[in-house]
Amino acid sequence: MKKEDLLYLNLILFHVGIGFLVYIFPFVSKIYGYAILFVGLWYVIKKQNKNNEVLIVAAYIVGSEVFLRMTGGNPIYEFSKYGVIIFILIGMYYSGFSKGAIPYWFFLLLLVPSVVLSAFVLNTDTNIKNTIAFNISGPVCLGISSLYTYRRKILLTQMNAILLSMGLPIISCVVYLIFFTPSVQDVVTSTQSNFETSGGFGPNQVATILGLGMFIFFSRIIFDSKTKLSLFINIIIAITIAYRGVITFSRGGMITGVVMIVLLIGFLYFTKAIEDTAALILGALAVVFVLTSFISFCPLYLPFGISTRKKT
Repeated sequence: MKKEDLLYLNLILFHVGIGFLVYIFPFVSKIYGYAILFVGLWYVIKKQNKNNEVLIVAAYIVGSEVFLRMTGGNPIYEFSKYGVIIFILIGMYYSGFSKGAIPYWFFLLLLVPSVVLSAFVLNTDTNIKNTIAFNISGPVCLGISSLYTYRRKILLTQMNAILLSMGLPIISCVVYLIFFTPSVQDVVTSTQSNFETSGGFGPNQVATILGLGMFIFFSRIIFDSKTKLSLFINIIIAITIAYRGVITFSRGGMITGVVMIVLLIGFLYFTKAIEDTAALILGALAVVFVLTSFISFCPLYLPFGISTRKKT
């Protein structure tokens, strides 16, 4: 086994272990949340953001958001948004930002009047501070991230690392979902959004992050599967994530993931020969659809959804 394959496999197994530990010992989620913050700070400061390490850490925070929310591991509310803002600002300290990003400065300035107006318009019974912070943190996070990334050159290898960083905590989320709902057949009774198959958390949010994870590992099939082992691992992970996303029966997130994959294939089709890879991806999507329909309504003993039905 090559060194890079061993490292990749260890990363996958480590995050599989996190998902399992959080299910067995829920308090581990809180430790995990704080570890992301402090390990991320150590990593960025040590590297001094020479290769855009802040984007890797920010991507990891984004990928872990839903998992931390569903398991109560967020150090603070809206940790993901504040965390991304903090790390991007650190990145600006080390690497600066483009002076041509005037539209994004203008965008941030336009948010100021909304804060002032909100203080007068909101009901007196409303917690004005928390409400404003909740609604404005997203646009601020987007604006600051745009300031940092505007016209910044990112190599394909760096982009693969960023996407992998975002995808790893999604693996932990999927493992947690598998143990949270061991018997898919016992909880799937209709095609409506299902809280049981989404870890007791909002099916829309879970389907969205799983759709993103599906896209990430399908993209790795194309861009970063240099060996047969890595290709096999990426295919298995992508299919598993897609399956768990489909059985949430929240269509928006999964449709978005599929559209992203189709757009990626369409873009690459006109830039390089990927006919075989495209066929592989479309075939895998068909397998996910058939597998989901079959497992959801038939008593099969599979790690995707272990049936606990008793024979009559």
